[in-house]
Amino acid sequence: MAMANGLYKVKCNGRYHLMRVSIEGGRKVYKIDQGLNEPIEKLQEMEGYIELICQVNERSISNDDIRQPRITISWQDHEQREFRMTVRDVWALRNILLEYPFLKDPFQYKPRKR
Repeated sequence: MAMANGLYKVKCNGRYHLMRVSIEGGRKVYKIDQGLNEPIEKLQEMEGYIELICQVNERSISNDDIRQPRITISWQDHEQREFRMTVRDVWALRNILLEYPFLKDPFQYKPRKR
C-alpha cells in the first residue's frame, strides 16, 4: 500500500480515528490516534478492518471545522466501578486533576514549574 506521509481519516469498528503516516528511522510507519508507531507493512494486514476515508490537509483545518470538542477521562476503582468525567477545555481538565489529587499520579500529571 503506497501512502504519502500525512494525516488520514480512517474508520475502525464503526468509529472514526486519525492515522498519521511518517518516516521514522528511515522506515515508513503509521500510528492511529495516540498509539504506537507501526511499520507501514503491518497496515496491509489490517485491510478489511480499517477503512481509509481520506487524507487530511492539516493546514486547511480551521476552528470552525471542529465541533463539540470534549475530553473524557475514565477510570475504575478497586471494586471495578467505572467513573467518567467529560470536559470541554483544558482548564476544566486541569481543575479536575487539581481537585481530585488521587488522579494525578495515574494520569502522570505534572504541573508546570514557574
